Amino acid sequence: MAVQKFNVPDKTQIQGFVSPEEVAADLLKLIKKKAEEIQGTSLKNCVITVPAAFNDSQNAATIKAAEMAGWKDILLLPEPIAAAFAYFHDIDEFDTNQDGIISITQEEFEKMTQSLLNKVENTLIAALYKPKLYANQIDKVLLVGGGSRMPMIKDLLKEKFPKAEHCCHEHPDEVVAIGAAHYACTLQKPGDSGKGENCTIM
Repeated sequence: MAVQKFNVPDKTQIQGFVSPEEVAADLLKLIKKKAEEIQGTSLKNCVITVPAAFNDSQNAATIKAAEMAGWKDILLLPEPIAAAFAYFHDIDEFDTNQDGIISITQEEFEKMTQSLLNKVENTLIAALYKPKLYANQIDKVLLVGGGSRMPMIKDLLKEKFPKAEHCCHEHPDEVVAIGAAHYACTLQKPGDSGKGENCTIM
């Protein structure tokens, strides 16, 4: 897979291509620059969250992109584990009041997204089938992602896992990043100049 180059100083390279790693490296380089501006120090260590479904080659490509961006010590953290860190660590809450009006009823919205809800339900069934688990064996459900705010998602999960404790963070769309931050903190030790020092989360 490659992405065609467009905005390049050398016009002779317009027909060239860049790899996904190069695209990711540019983004990670910008994040590194902004983080260093905010913290006022040079950063070399980072924790990057990745989808749980990433295979070895995808993880290796992510590390390669981070190295191309100038990061030296890179730790990959699966997003579900990052989310678990957010739920099982005490954190400070932020009041993020946002105003907005969308002229659509909940009934209309749920009708339009029913096919997506069916996909979620099928994914749950598949997730239980592979390890040969039953829904009543699940004792805790962690809601992660912006979709977790939707009543139809919450209702589906409660219907599928009626005996489980359902945990929904105040900001479920932020728990992966929050969990990664907690994980990075566990790497830091007083007076330790190792991996946890000046660690950035992505």
